[in-house]
Amino acid sequence: MRRFRDFPLRWKITLITMLVSSAALTLAFGVVLLHLWSEFHAVVVDELGVRADTLAENSTAALSFDDADAARGVLRALRTDSHIAAAAVYDRSGSLFATYQGPAGDGVAPHGAPAEGHAFTSSSVSVCRPIVLDGERIGSLWMKSDLRRLYEQFSHLATIDAGLVLGALVVTFLLASRLQHLVTAPILDLLATARHVSEGQDYSLRAHKQAGDELGRLTDGFNHMLAQIQARDAALRRAHDELEERVEERTRELTHAKERAEAADRAKSEFLANMSHEIRTPMNGIIGMTELALGTSLDDEQRDYLQTVERCAEALLALLNDILDLSKIEARKLTIENVAFDPLALVEGVADVVAAQTREKGLELVCDIPPHLPTPLVGDPVRLRQVLLNLTGNAVKFTEAGEIILAASADENADGGVTLRLEVRDTGIGIAPDRIDAIFDAFTQVDGTVTRRYGGTGLGLTITRQLVELMGGTMSVESQPGKGSTFRVRVPLRCWVDEAACDVGLVPVKAESPEVLRDLRVLVIDDNATNRRVLQSTLTAWGCRVAAAVSGVEGLEQLRLAKDQAAPYALVLLDIQMPDVDGVSVGRAIRAGDAYGRPKVICISSVGSRSEIPGCDTATGDAWLIKPVRQSLLLDTLVTIMGRTAPPTVGPAPGDEKRRRQSAARVGVERRRGFARVLLVEDNPVNRRVAQGILERGGYDVTTAENGCQAVDKLRQWSFDVVLMDVQMPEMDGLQATELLRQDPQFARLPIIAMTAHAMKEDRDRCLAAGMNDYITKPVRAEELYKMVAKWMPTHPEGPSEKSPCCGSGPHPVEPAGACGDRPLDLEKALDQLGRDRALFDEVVATILTTTPGLLAELREAGAGRDAVKLRNVAHSLKGAASNICAEPTRAVAQRMEEMGKAGDLTQIEASLVEIEGHVERLRAYVEALGPQGI
Repeated sequence: MRRFRDFPLRWKITLITMLVSSAALTLAFGVVLLHLWSEFHAVVVDELGVRADTLAENSTAALSFDDADAARGVLRALRTDSHIAAAAVYDRSGSLFATYQGPAGDGVAPHGAPAEGHAFTSSSVSVCRPIVLDGERIGSLWMKSDLRRLYEQFSHLATIDAGLVLGALVVTFLLASRLQHLVTAPILDLLATARHVSEGQDYSLRAHKQAGDELGRLTDGFNHMLAQIQARDAALRRAHDELEERVEERTRELTHAKERAEAADRAKSEFLANMSHEIRTPMNGIIGMTELALGTSLDDEQRDYLQTVERCAEALLALLNDILDLSKIEARKLTIENVAFDPLALVEGVADVVAAQTREKGLELVCDIPPHLPTPLVGDPVRLRQVLLNLTGNAVKFTEAGEIILAASADENADGGVTLRLEVRDTGIGIAPDRIDAIFDAFTQVDGTVTRRYGGTGLGLTITRQLVELMGGTMSVESQPGKGSTFRVRVPLRCWVDEAACDVGLVPVKAESPEVLRDLRVLVIDDNATNRRVLQSTLTAWGCRVAAAVSGVEGLEQLRLAKDQAAPYALVLLDIQMPDVDGVSVGRAIRAGDAYGRPKVICISSVGSRSEIPGCDTATGDAWLIKPVRQSLLLDTLVTIMGRTAPPTVGPAPGDEKRRRQSAARVGVERRRGFARVLLVEDNPVNRRVAQGILERGGYDVTTAENGCQAVDKLRQWSFDVVLMDVQMPEMDGLQATELLRQDPQFARLPIIAMTAHAMKEDRDRCLAAGMNDYITKPVRAEELYKMVAKWMPTHPEGPSEKSPCCGSGPHPVEPAGACGDRPLDLEKALDQLGRDRALFDEVVATILTTTPGLLAELREAGAGRDAVKLRNVAHSLKGAASNICAEPTRAVAQRMEEMGKAGDLTQIEASLVEIEGHVERLRAYVEALGPQGI
C-alpha cells in the first residue's frame, strides 16, 4: 500500500480503473457461473431421475415374479451411458435384489435401500426412486452417476468467462491509459506550477485552467492563493525591510544603553570606591586625631568630649562598613575566603566581645559548645565572626532580662566535610510571625514606628543572611513575641588536613584531656539550667564525674552527704550570683572547715571582677572565672588548681584577648623601635598627621612625603625599612610609584604597605598586582598599624629606644601617707588590673572623676522620681566605673542601689545616696592626694 501511494497519479488512476473493472467483471461472471452450476446440478438430477423412473417402471414385472435375471437385464440397459457408475434394485423389504456396475467399476451399491431422493458428493450424484405396481410400492431403484460431464461443461464455461474478463480488462486498460490525462493533466499542471513557485519563490506564476469542473475550480483557487501570497509576500518584504531598519535602530539604541549601563556600573563602582575613600579619609582624621588627642594632657571636660567624638566616629564607621558590605554583595563583588580556623576560638571570641554588654544589662551569657568540636575547619572566619557578632549583638539589644545562649555544633557530611551549626538564642522581646520575613529586608526593622525603642539601620540581618548564602549555607529563625528568638545558621565547611600548617601554628591543635581530670568528682552549683548543662557536658567529655545542684543550699547538702559517704567531691564550680544564698556565702562555708570535704572551689561570675562582689576574696574560692568561661581557660584552671602543669589549650591563650593583642603589639614596637625608619607617603595632611603621630608615639623614625614623586625621590636619597604608601594621590599615585620602584633592583625587596580608604577586594588585588606587599584599610587604628609595621619591619638588634611608651613605663602613682587604712580604692590591685599601665590608669581615673557628678545627679533624680529602672541602670554604670579602679566602697553601695532598682524597693534610697556621695568625695580627695604624677 505504501508503494502504491508513491505511484504517479496517472498510474494510480489506471490501476484503480483496472481494479474496479476487474472486480466488477469477476463478480458478474462469478454470479453467472454460480447460477450455471446450480442449473447444471438440477439438469443432472432431472436427467438421472427420469432414467431412474423409466428403469423402475420396467422393473415391476421382474419384482412381481421375483425374477432377478429379468431385473439385471433391465439394469444392463445402462451400459450405453458411460457416466453411470452403478445401479441396484431392492425388493419390498429393502434387500438388494439386482445390481449393476458401470464400465469404470468404481461404483458399489449399498446393501440396504437408501432413502428416496437424490444426494451429491464431490464426484458423483445418486438418486433413489420407488417401484410401484397398481399404486403399491413393491421395491426401489437406486442409481449413481459421476459428475465428469458437469465439470467438463462448467470448466468450459469458466474458461470462456475468464477470457471475457481478460479481454474486458485489456480494453479497460487501453481506455484508462488514453483517458486518464483528462484528470491528471490539470493536476500535473498545478504540480508543475507549485514546484516552480516553490523553487523560484515567484508568486506571479499562474496555473492553466483546462476545464470548468472541480479541477478547474481547484486551479482557480490555487491561482487565487498565489495572488494572495504574492500580495502578502510583498507586504512581508516591506514589513521585513521596515523591521530590519527598526531592529538596526533598536540594536544601536541597545548598544548605547548597554554602554551607558556599563558606564553607570563602572561609575557606581568608582563612586562606591571614591565614597569609601572620601568618607574614610575624614573618618581617619577624626578617629586618629582623637586617639592622639586622648594621649595628651586634657582636663576632664575635654577628655569627655573627645571620648564622645570617638564613640560617635566608631558608630559612623560601623554604619559605613554595613553599607559598603551591602553594596559589595549586591554588586557581586564580595568574595568568600577559605582559610583554616578554630571554630571554638571563633565562637568564644565573639562571646568575649559581647560579654561586657551582657554584664552591663545584667544578662546571663552562655557558650554552649561541645568540647570535641571538629577543628581546624576551612572557611571564612572573618565573615562567620561578622554573622555571629551581628546576631549576638541583636540578641543583647533586644533582651532586657534572662539569658543569651551562643551555641555551636557540627554534623559530618557524606563528602567528608562538616556542616557547622551556629545558634543564637535569647529571651528578649521576640518577633511577631507576620514580621519574621520582613526582618531580612534591607532598611527594615521589627518596629518601624517613629516611637520605637531600638535604633539601627535595618541592614544587619540583610547582610548576615546574604553572607551565609554566599558561604553556601542557610539561615532560619524561630520566635515568639515576649518569649525570645532563636537564629540558626548552617554552613558547609571542609576539614583542614595539612598537618604541616598545624605544626607551625597556623591553626590551633586540640589537646587531649589530661589524666588529672580522669574520674575527678566535680559538683556544679548554679541556678541557671543552661549553665549547669553546658558545664556538665564539658566536664563529662573531659573524663570527670559530674553532679549538679540548683542552689547553694542543695549544693552544700550534696557536699555533706558525699563527705559522710566517704566519697567527697574534689572540686566545686560555684556560681556567685544566685538567689537566696549567694555564692560568696556558699564558698566561705565550704572552705570554713572540714564538714564538706575541703574541695577546691572555682568561683564563676558574670559581674566582671572579684572586687565587684562584696566580701569575695581568697576565702571564697581558689580561682575566679568570668562568664562566659572559655573552655581553654577552664581546662587550664582545672589542671592548675588540681596540682598539674596546664596542657596545651584550645584557641587563644586565656585572659583578656584585647589586652593580649595590645601587649603583643607593644612588644613588637619595643623590639623594632630605635633605628627603624618609616617612609609615610600620604597627600592628606590630616591623615598624614594621624599616622605620623601614631608611629612616632610607637617609637618609629618617620619621614613623610605628599605624593609618589616625592616618595621615589626620598627613597633614592635615604634608606628606609618600610614604606606606608597611600594609593590615591596627585601627580603620581601609590600604584604608579610602586611599579616604578619595583623596576629598580635595589627596591625589589623593600616592604611597601598600601594604606588606603578603598575597601573593595579588587582594590587589594590591584595593590598586590602593582607589587605592594600588604594592605591596611583606613581609618588606621594604632594597634593595627603597629601590627602591620611590625609584620614587615626587619628585626633591629640595637635595642629599645627610650622614647617608646610601653606597659608599666614611667613612675607609678604614690599612695598618700595615712591612706593605707580605710582606702576608697585599692591602688596596687587597680594597677595590676590595668596591666601596670600608668597612662591607662590616669586616663580611667580622670574619666571617672569627670563622669561621676553627672551619675550622682541622675541617681538623685531617679530617687526623687521613684524611677526604679533608671536607678538600676545608673547605679550599674557607676558600679562598673568603680570596678575599673577597684574602688570597693563606691562599688559596693552602687551594687546595693542597683539591687534596689531591680527589686523596685526604694525605701532606703536616701540613705544610700548620702553614703555613696560620701564615698565618691573620699575617692576624689584620695586621687587628688596622689599628686600630679597620679593623674
